[in-house]
Amino acid sequence: MTGRFPHPPHAHVPGGNARHAEAVFSPYRSDLEPENRSSDLAATNSFRAGLQWLEDGYYWEAHELLEMVWGQCAPNSAEKKQVQALIQLANAGLKLKMGRPAAVLKILKLASDAWTEAEQRGAGLLSAEESDRLLGFLRELELKVGENAL
Repeated sequence: MTGRFPHPPHAHVPGGNARHAEAVFSPYRSDLEPENRSSDLAATNSFRAGLQWLEDGYYWEAHELLEMVWGQCAPNSAEKKQVQALIQLANAGLKLKMGRPAAVLKILKLASDAWTEAEQRGAGLLSAEESDRLLGFLRELELKVGENAL
């Protein structure tokens, strides 16, 4: 998926290449205001770019942006749980790139559990289409790790 947000110079993989300068993330901090309600965070550039980067394979970078959004969610809210699931999904993608299948499986379980709880509690940051696409990605990662385990 390509979108309206420019990609970072490269997809960072810890131990594999250089970490980005903070300036890569600075433009996305401006729309995260303390008065944002959890339900309003879906419209922020931080959240939108985080989703785009997650789907485009910039897992570490997506994790960074989504963590900023997570910090703005109301405590114990369904939206906070939904963003947690997305962060874990990004982490699982990163661990797959790093060749750590056992970690991928462990993190995918956490992501799946958080996803289920968020949906049951009525989290509404994702459209139905986004939710289906990202849940499909979660299942795809499960299959990739399963195939590699054989």
